[in-house]
Amino acid sequence: MDWSRFQPSPLSVAPPPNQAQAALSAQLAILYAQALEISGTFNALSLPAKLPPEILSEIFLTHAARVQKDHLEHVLGQRGYAAKVQSYYKWIYVAHVCRHWREVALSCAEFKAYAVFESWTVPDYKLFDSHPFSWGPCPLTVVYHQNDHFTSTPRCPRCRDPRHVSSIALERMRGLVARHIKHFIIIIESDLNTLDLWKGLARRAAESLETLRIGLRGEAWTYHTEDRASMLIIPDKLFRSSTPQLRSLTTSYVSFSWTNTLLCPSLRHLEVTAHPGYHPSTDFADFISTLTTLTLLETLVLDCLPDMGPSIDAIADLPRLRLLQLSSRMGRITFLLSHLRLPPSTSVSIILDKNHRNPPTAFRAFGQEVSRLLRDAPPHTMSWSIPDSGFAGGFPPGVGDEGACLKVWGVTVAAPQELWVPSPDIAPRLSLKMRDTDDAICLLHHIPLAHLGALHVIGPMPSSEHWTRYFAAALDLHLLRVTGRVGYQLGTSLSRAVDHVGVAMPRLRALEFVNVRFPPPRHPDDFEDADECCCNDCEYSHHRWGKRGIDVRDLVRGLRGRRVQGALDVERISFVGCEHMKMSHMQPLLRGRSTVVFDGVVLNAEVSAGH
Repeated sequence: MDWSRFQPSPLSVAPPPNQAQAALSAQLAILYAQALEISGTFNALSLPAKLPPEILSEIFLTHAARVQKDHLEHVLGQRGYAAKVQSYYKWIYVAHVCRHWREVALSCAEFKAYAVFESWTVPDYKLFDSHPFSWGPCPLTVVYHQNDHFTSTPRCPRCRDPRHVSSIALERMRGLVARHIKHFIIIIESDLNTLDLWKGLARRAAESLETLRIGLRGEAWTYHTEDRASMLIIPDKLFRSSTPQLRSLTTSYVSFSWTNTLLCPSLRHLEVTAHPGYHPSTDFADFISTLTTLTLLETLVLDCLPDMGPSIDAIADLPRLRLLQLSSRMGRITFLLSHLRLPPSTSVSIILDKNHRNPPTAFRAFGQEVSRLLRDAPPHTMSWSIPDSGFAGGFPPGVGDEGACLKVWGVTVAAPQELWVPSPDIAPRLSLKMRDTDDAICLLHHIPLAHLGALHVIGPMPSSEHWTRYFAAALDLHLLRVTGRVGYQLGTSLSRAVDHVGVAMPRLRALEFVNVRFPPPRHPDDFEDADECCCNDCEYSHHRWGKRGIDVRDLVRGLRGRRVQGALDVERISFVGCEHMKMSHMQPLLRGRSTVVFDGVVLNAEVSAGH
């Protein structure tokens, strides 16, 4: 083959620049440098570049903590999904905004004090082989993600063995544990080096450790949750049983003894998810015995309580507890509450197992413990969320994914409307999530209502249901808010007499309808087939259509009936976010004695007549 045919032509090669072109190129380079300098000066005068370093540092630290926490929650939330996770270092992107931000970020030692050991990436051996103090004086946040088994190709440039990566990580972590690690997160996705991990962590005391979190993911989660015999157990004496500064311990899907030395008196936060048990016959006694030593505990979150075992006399007093969150069967929760002494300021959140039906005796025992909890902080404000039954004619057991929910507040400085928001500033004294409405009704009989002043009822309660009788003891209730179908025939519910009591809520002074629609315009083809109806808004029961919105005439009749039975007049009726309202709807109500307010505007009969 004649390769000369493929040689470039002399005409295809650019000739060297002449003297004039070279001068112009040099001039362009000078102008480009000047433009960069001007651009940098211009950017330095912008507001982000003028923020003081001390303020930027606080912003960066807050941002880093939030991003790191969200990423860890995402990784641990994908328990059964074994795949490469995204970068742990996304929080560093704030250093890419401008030169000033980069300088501040890189000069903040605490911002950089974050190290991740995993097998997806090649470690920086120059950093690992250097002295541990190369990370600066700030305590480290260390994430150890044990995912060696899922590394598709050897990554270690020294011996081509992925296990060498973990051995380096374990070796360096042992040196860091002694003085530097402040927050330690262990994610076990492969069992390849778990025994080496426990042995390595047992040799050094963790004098600076404040936060420890251990969880499973991927193959390890699948294997260790198959049955009791395969559960992963945390050894009793990690860190040489010395963690004097440990404030927070969080575990998920791992087992440990309730006498483990990690449950030390310095703990403020203890969160245990899906504990499979350790020694069923003694777990509960050991748990209560350990709680008696945790007098500084402020948060206790348990979603899998130990087996009750034999009866014990020990009582755990937790004087500083601010939040108690329990999720389990009613019997186990009752047994635990009977062995706890909590201050009146503790917020208690209970989620009852929806898959377990409780006998009446269990409700009585649980109700007694609920009543004891509310003895020192009687209910003043309450909300009752009703699950959607799928139709308005009744509430079959076990329906609704959300279940029924009761929230109870004692006397607070906040107005009730400020408490009836998704995330109120003041946590409820008691929050109960139950299987269905029947369970909520059973528990209402055990809640003292004598001091209840405000009530919010939410959901698709059938408009003809006599639900007010469950609040017959709330004689001082002055504010009632309704949301959903429960407000369609509120007049009928409020005017029905209760045996031996008379009308319910006799001192009611204010009514609020929030997101309760008025009847929409009717079309000829409406409501021909119940399957095509939106059951959240329209009532359909026993092949008959019910109310389609607020029945104002029924409300007027109910208020008149309450007056006849000796109840006080309702002074104010408010409508907020109620769709399809027409002034013709409001005419019967405006002729009464109550002040009517619609979305903040006071209505009167003259305005109604004009429309």
